[in-house]
Amino acid sequence: MLTKSEYQLARSCPQKLVYKREGYPQVSDESDFMSFLSEKGDLVGKLARLWWMAEHACVDCSVRKVSIDEINACDFGVFFEVPLEANGLYCRVDILVKNGDQIDLIEVKSKATGAKRSVDSLKDELVDVAFQYHVAQQVFKGFALTPFLMTPNKGFSANEDGMLFWAEDFAQEEVARKILDSDFFNLDSVDDQVQALLPSEIMSIEHVVKMLQTGVFEASVGKHCAHCEYRTPTESLNGFGECWAKNELPENNIFDLCHGGSIKTSDGTSLIDELIRQGRLALSDIQESELRNKKGELSSRGVRQILQIVKTRQGQEWHGPTLVHDISSLEYPLFFIDFETYSSTVPLYKGQSPNAVLPFQWSCHKIERPGADLQHYSWLHGLDGPLHVDPTVGFAKSLALLLGDTGSVLVWSSYEKSVVSSVSEVLKQSIPNREWLRTLLDRQFDLNAGRLVDMMDLAERGYFHPRMKGKLSIKAVLPAVLSAQSTEVCVPVKVNNESVILSTTDPYTELGQIVEASLGAAVTIGSQAIIAYEEMHRLNRENTDYSATAKALQSYCELDTMAMVVIFNHWLNRINQDQIQ
Repeated sequence: MLTKSEYQLARSCPQKLVYKREGYPQVSDESDFMSFLSEKGDLVGKLARLWWMAEHACVDCSVRKVSIDEINACDFGVFFEVPLEANGLYCRVDILVKNGDQIDLIEVKSKATGAKRSVDSLKDELVDVAFQYHVAQQVFKGFALTPFLMTPNKGFSANEDGMLFWAEDFAQEEVARKILDSDFFNLDSVDDQVQALLPSEIMSIEHVVKMLQTGVFEASVGKHCAHCEYRTPTESLNGFGECWAKNELPENNIFDLCHGGSIKTSDGTSLIDELIRQGRLALSDIQESELRNKKGELSSRGVRQILQIVKTRQGQEWHGPTLVHDISSLEYPLFFIDFETYSSTVPLYKGQSPNAVLPFQWSCHKIERPGADLQHYSWLHGLDGPLHVDPTVGFAKSLALLLGDTGSVLVWSSYEKSVVSSVSEVLKQSIPNREWLRTLLDRQFDLNAGRLVDMMDLAERGYFHPRMKGKLSIKAVLPAVLSAQSTEVCVPVKVNNESVILSTTDPYTELGQIVEASLGAAVTIGSQAIIAYEEMHRLNRENTDYSATAKALQSYCELDTMAMVVIFNHWLNRINQDQIQ
């Protein structure tokens, strides 16, 4: 029996379906976050069911078994979680509405639509609906079927706090009325989109079913392997390793090339796929001519790629003249800034829209002047402001007052700039009498004004170390920088209000182990910070102490800005060494 989720997996790579069914281990870095997202999807599904229950007597087929004959025989009915099975295919219809000879198949998705995102952009979701429609056609013969997508409305604005917890705080009938009276959901017919997809998807479905029946899976290695979730070299079962058993990948290989997956050959095929076909798997196998465009020119990205290939082959660290210029152009005091943000399909505070960005924490390391002692400042919602109050103003005001009017503001990536833009819009639309604060923030984070400096951009244009491979994230650059030191570099952070010195080349893992041992909770990646922040809310609602979770968040965010300082100091030392020589 082929399920809808299995079909989606097989579309990306048929061999993955084999590994899933045989229980192969997967890369688990984001497993907690995937569970978190699944819970949010379940909550949206529950609210969607309550929306229908507000005006109709509904039957939940996961609670009471309902036969297809019963559905066919009724004149009108609303059914939840309807299991459908036909010719080796299986799916559950989220919501099925039967009205005479008409059957509406409603797929509930947690990805918000409206404003600039139409249902046409939900490609994977539409494939889900097409699969479901195909099965339903075989089950409900003689009926007119119409597929729908039911999604949160991106333009919705919550009219009260705590919508995220409605299902926990109120009786089912009251939640049903609340959700019906709001404009939280969009209900869109996707019949045209599904009819356009159906012929090709039916062929694809039949192909996957045939592979399952014969046990012969037509899977080949290619650029899609780069991010395979079955790449688990430390486990006894390693799906990626089995696929690549006949093609041994060298340590520095073509998958490491910066933005390599986007490069096309002259005939429009993937360069990575062509290199695999030719058996050229080492990073050094890539020729400069293959990175030039049709006019024979190198883009800035192509220059970076050639630099990566050359310096990896030489095993050399590199910094260029742009880094020297950018560092010398900085204005003291220096502010190294990092944010943590929360986002949920179901809003947490009044005035929020689905998936709106909610900043809840910042960390800042400040260097007043060259040679001055490092100072650390931080703000965390729940410690520096009550959790029941929207953190936007407290976050913005505390940050703006710290940054003042002078000095360079250093961030890693453009994300902080986008967060400030979002905060500025909230201050403009939803919070009166905050024009001064919005103006100050906009000035502090204006790229054109020269105060805001993106260190990731500095790294991309002016720095490389072979250990970074093709990555530019701070978690890739920091270990590379630490490994380049002639003497051990200590990275100081606070854990549970006590100073701790991290001395390995993998400070994030080391910090996680220390925090886990000290506080019983650890945050080592951004997605865990989102989970931790929501956990603070849940603990607070239960009148339970959340200080351990808060302290874990503080340590993690502090390490991010401390990492920026370590990288900056390394760059500065390299530049000074060149000047001495």
